[in-house]
Amino acid sequence: MKDAKRQRIYTIVRGGLGNQLFIYAAARALSEKIDGEIVLLDDLYENEFHGRKLLIRNFVPDCKIESKNQLPAALSHFSYSLARHLNRYAHFIGLNTGAIFIERRKRLFKIQSERFDKRFANFHPKRDCLLDGFFQDEWYFADQSDIIRSELCAPRNISDKTLDLAKKIQSTPNAVAVHFRRTEMECRDISRRHAGQLIKYRSGAGLSFYRKAFEYINARLPNAKLFGFSDYPEWMIKNADIGRQILLVTHNNRPDTAHEDLYLMSLCRHHIISHSTFGWWAAWLAYHPEQIVIAPIDVNVRPKSPFFPDHWKTFEVERDWANQSAMNS
Repeated sequence: MKDAKRQRIYTIVRGGLGNQLFIYAAARALSEKIDGEIVLLDDLYENEFHGRKLLIRNFVPDCKIESKNQLPAALSHFSYSLARHLNRYAHFIGLNTGAIFIERRKRLFKIQSERFDKRFANFHPKRDCLLDGFFQDEWYFADQSDIIRSELCAPRNISDKTLDLAKKIQSTPNAVAVHFRRTEMECRDISRRHAGQLIKYRSGAGLSFYRKAFEYINARLPNAKLFGFSDYPEWMIKNADIGRQILLVTHNNRPDTAHEDLYLMSLCRHHIISHSTFGWWAAWLAYHPEQIVIAPIDVNVRPKSPFFPDHWKTFEVERDWANQSAMNS
């Protein structure tokens, strides 16, 4: 007798590797709850705006990947559009819209926003379902954190150079990953590619944040060894003179090798990260009781995901656009 077919959890996946991992983790937590099979929908990578690659398969090699045109009729474009319309109102009173879950956080006067969509805790579909959201909070998958960490700790397709550096990091007692995210440079590059159209991105944290973070680390780990990582290694090479010797990791500088940097960062015992999903995952995967994680909080704008776990250390930072422009020239 054949086993009953498992429910399928169709999941729209988008963005860079950090976003991909958040989306997968939420689907993975739901799969444990309903004994479902995850299917990632990868259509958004056909003409991906930033040139990012779908790298989740390097971490979950057996994960099924399909396109939206393979969705069952009950999850068709019409059903999705209807659910999206109803969801604008249903989330305010805590209702789900059938088998299609579209993440939404409540906002009041564009000032406050809940960190997560509480309806997810009560989402128990009885048939194939569709997830749409970024799910950028540990709350969505905290109950399955051990399973998710074990699945994502050893990605495939790692170069020999990265494996050699991994051994060095693992043999360093107080290795600290330092992540320089330079999104304002990405903004300029994208604007040039789109004929000057303004693409709104947050500026990366300034060097003042990193100096403050290093002071905190030095007071607690005087023998710390720093390893630098960045989405713009050219900027890091030019600007990462921060009064401490730092080994700059620059060889994983292509969109299809981002998973190698995340793997190396996750092997470090401590982390200084920017406000990005990539740095978030590197620190989260590396969890141990003595871990120090330092992250920036922008005091000029309302809280923005990804939201940091409460036990991470945060420093308030301010964006000084004039100084940032001079720094990045």
